[in-house]
Amino acid sequence: MIPDSGLHISKFINHFHRLRLFILIIPFSFLIFHFSTGQDTTFRYYPQFTRYTTLSQPDSIQPLDTAIRFFQRFHPAEQPFGYLHLGYAGAPAMPLFFISRRDAEVDIGFQQFNAYWRGIDDVKFYDTREAFTSVRYQQGSRNEILVSAIHAQNITPQLGFGIDYNRLRTDGWYQRQTSRLSNFNGYAQYHSPNNFYSVKAAYILNNFNVQINGGITNDLIFSDSTLFDKSLATVYLDSASSVLKSDELVLVNAINFGRKVFRETIDSVEKKKIIPEFRFQHRVEWERRRFFFNDSFSDASFYTEDTLNFAAASDSFIVRRITNEVRLSKLEQDSSSRVFKFSADAFARFSVFQVQNQDYVKQIQSGIIGVNFSTLFFLKLKLSSFGELNLLDRNLGDFVLNASMIYLLSDQRAIGAEAMISNNHPALIEDEYHSTYFNWNNSFVPLTALSGNVFYRDQKLKLFLKAGWFSQSDYIYWTTGSIPVQNGTLSGLQFSAAKNFRVTRFHLDNEVMYQTFNDNSIVSYPSFILRSSLYYQDDEYRHALQSKIGFDVRYHNNYFAPAYQPATGQFLEQRTLVFEYLPVVDLFVVVKVKAVRGYILLQNAAQGLFANGNFAAVHYPMADRAVKFGLQWMFWN
Repeated sequence: MIPDSGLHISKFINHFHRLRLFILIIPFSFLIFHFSTGQDTTFRYYPQFTRYTTLSQPDSIQPLDTAIRFFQRFHPAEQPFGYLHLGYAGAPAMPLFFISRRDAEVDIGFQQFNAYWRGIDDVKFYDTREAFTSVRYQQGSRNEILVSAIHAQNITPQLGFGIDYNRLRTDGWYQRQTSRLSNFNGYAQYHSPNNFYSVKAAYILNNFNVQINGGITNDLIFSDSTLFDKSLATVYLDSASSVLKSDELVLVNAINFGRKVFRETIDSVEKKKIIPEFRFQHRVEWERRRFFFNDSFSDASFYTEDTLNFAAASDSFIVRRITNEVRLSKLEQDSSSRVFKFSADAFARFSVFQVQNQDYVKQIQSGIIGVNFSTLFFLKLKLSSFGELNLLDRNLGDFVLNASMIYLLSDQRAIGAEAMISNNHPALIEDEYHSTYFNWNNSFVPLTALSGNVFYRDQKLKLFLKAGWFSQSDYIYWTTGSIPVQNGTLSGLQFSAAKNFRVTRFHLDNEVMYQTFNDNSIVSYPSFILRSSLYYQDDEYRHALQSKIGFDVRYHNNYFAPAYQPATGQFLEQRTLVFEYLPVVDLFVVVKVKAVRGYILLQNAAQGLFANGNFAAVHYPMADRAVKFGLQWMFWN
């Protein structure tokens, strides 16, 4: 007699359901009780009360992120798709795929900590009906601790302020991997009752103190059975450290022009509010950015291979910047017109950079004019264009032209295309750099880039397809000798796809990219990158408890992984070592109870199953298996 398969499946789901609830509820039961009861008395959960904008998109009002979909992705360099880092939280990181530059501004060239960096366009200006607070705590092995806190408050409906603090600290798995990274921003904003005038001010601080080694000396460490504690493994550079600091101030004044509408009537006094049609904006910024690298004389042979050179490294690169920008914008209006809508703006930006590198000081001016234009025809066809041109000094002639088209096939399906051409001078560090062991003054020519792509998006099928092409003349890359070289044209193709599947409460989310290059000898990128997430997700008790349990998988094919030079903060192309990679699997449980989100994660759970470990870059192993947990609590009071 054939068993009833449907009955067995039903029993399996019931057992799985009970096990999942047990795993979820036990670790968080105390917190659930505490926070849930607290919110009925003192603390309340009203995410609909709070929205935010950014300086780059002042008219795009965004809601708070209260979902649990990606909450377990704790590592800043693992949250985006396709990134490499050197094996611990706070480590230097880079994308695993080629990205063209998309601006005509002066590029400094230190990009290794971009995944952790907070820039002016990352500042969120909150508008909240009641005081909003968010507290987050995360802890993992090797003293890995992340603490963040946000507080935003409207003093009046027109006046508000807020602070956002983030602190990451870890000891890493090997010697000289202790990182202390801090981000802070504070802001204040005001707009007049009739919406005629507004002002926003913000201060941003980044303070990164990072011990950095040159990698481990034993590349067979995963098969070394005599090493019980990896913190005892011998490393290159046993006393090196990097410090990156930045301070930035910004002040934005704006005046709105447009039609006036009646807003409210109090004591027979009519009050009007301007619906902006045009906006004049002035923006002023001041920034100081500093890069320091220090190492003892005993490590001199690592850089020069000369044991007679006993110099101690004490390198610095300091940039100060003052920027003024004026912008005139035509805003898109909400109207009943189904034929034609458009928005546009034009801006002029002037900047002065003072660059100090060891014994020389240089001043660079930058003057950029630019335009944005976006139109919508018959609520179906959207055309957008962007262009900017640098008119001054070192970056004279740098430009970017970008055009895109999106056609809505239906409410949930769209096709589109984009094309870009740009001309950019090399980064400052690529042109000229002076330090203890590395010195050059190059005569590199500007780089010209062409790119284009087409895409298809289907929200109903949870599908996104994209195919692109790029070409960059006079490509610059960093050799294993730790110097930049300009040589030839780099071109290639990139194909990417995202597809999410769902069967009842089981989900499978997938992201994949394939890329190919005309010359693989000057790039250190894999050809295939994959990230998948398989999980079971459900809402319990009328949405009071949301939860999911599953695993994330990251994988890319074997390739010539880059090396890394701590003294300059650059990833280096190499063609000597091909690294073999196996999938990295993270098991997770995520739970949300009203204002509280929490997760438990087993990082690199498959370590030892197929291999004892992977290398992220030359001499830099990936992180070992470890348990992590994190909590976030939002409340309004």
